[in-house]
Amino acid sequence: MPGPQPASARRRRWAVLLAVPLACGCGVGASASSAAAEADFARVNESLALGHAAERYRRLSGAAADFGAAARASCDAPPPRELDGAAAAWRAAMDAWMSVEHIHHGPIELHMRRFRLHFWPDRRGRGGRQIQALLSGPDAARASPETLRSASVAVQGFPAAERLLFDARLRANLESGAEGDSACRLLVAVVGNLADMSARLSSEWSAEGAAFPREIREAGSESSRFASHRDATAEFVRGAHAALQVMAEMKVDRVMGKSPESARPRRAESWRAGRSLRNVVLNLEAIQAMYEGENGPGLRRLLDPSHADLASLLSRAFRQTLETARSIPPPLSRAVVDPAAREGLARLSAQLRGLVALVGGKAAPALGAPLGFNALDGD
Repeated sequence: MPGPQPASARRRRWAVLLAVPLACGCGVGASASSAAAEADFARVNESLALGHAAERYRRLSGAAADFGAAARASCDAPPPRELDGAAAAWRAAMDAWMSVEHIHHGPIELHMRRFRLHFWPDRRGRGGRQIQALLSGPDAARASPETLRSASVAVQGFPAAERLLFDARLRANLESGAEGDSACRLLVAVVGNLADMSARLSSEWSAEGAAFPREIREAGSESSRFASHRDATAEFVRGAHAALQVMAEMKVDRVMGKSPESARPRRAESWRAGRSLRNVVLNLEAIQAMYEGENGPGLRRLLDPSHADLASLLSRAFRQTLETARSIPPPLSRAVVDPAAREGLARLSAQLRGLVALVGGKAAPALGAPLGFNALDGD
């Protein structure tokens, strides 16, 4: 049996795998968007709305509630406080958020919830400065989920909680001393705000008679914002494409730089908690599940059988990209300055960009889902 292929051969194989479908038509043409009946799009949308999005928001709501309970339990204890339980609950809640972050439409668009839940990247360090300002003033002692709703997005969500729990100095404040009381009050307020937003998102996706799932179900009618079921599907595709683009450009390339010397480890998402690579893996797993289907059919169902070559290629691309992401030793902040680990990161970057091209250049047209303007375009 032949041994494992060298990395250079694997990269060439991936390049060939990607180049062939992009160069050929892969069966995508003017008739592609009419290959699946509107009823097929309706069935897949129902599955994506209830079996995928609503279920993942339900998990987020539960994990955020558990995080709130853990933070309160830690802060109710007298100094020195034990924070490992709260830190573990933060990780579990972040897992849940990373697993639904690719859903870019619907209730998450309301009230700036996406940014309030996860303000990243924070290019100018607003979060650190504003948390410090809160802790050094009288507002931290009065902090509550209600007061935070009108505060800066930089102090409302997961990154703010990460700073409080994983920054060495801020964690020391939480553990003991008078400053710890203010820091605890702020942490409990941040987590309460997260839990409240997560519960509302879950309800707005899954409650009986919830407006947004009803609009998806009734696409094509006057009561829906979606002109057709195909139009509703396009929103899921756009979210997947944008999330893949963020992974490639912001979560990997921006951190890597051109060399170990130009790497920027502290640009990595969630670097304080050492989970930047885990975020990428969970993002990929979630988009793969939306494509393959869970608790019902996924987007792939709409490409079969007329686009079997493209459908199979996408499945293979997701598997291989996930294998690469899982093979890189964490944390990302260390991997980007390790010449050996950077080879895997370069492969991951190429594969993520390949997925961006496949989803945007082939799958979206095949599904009749024009991508339109993306916030990263021209960035």
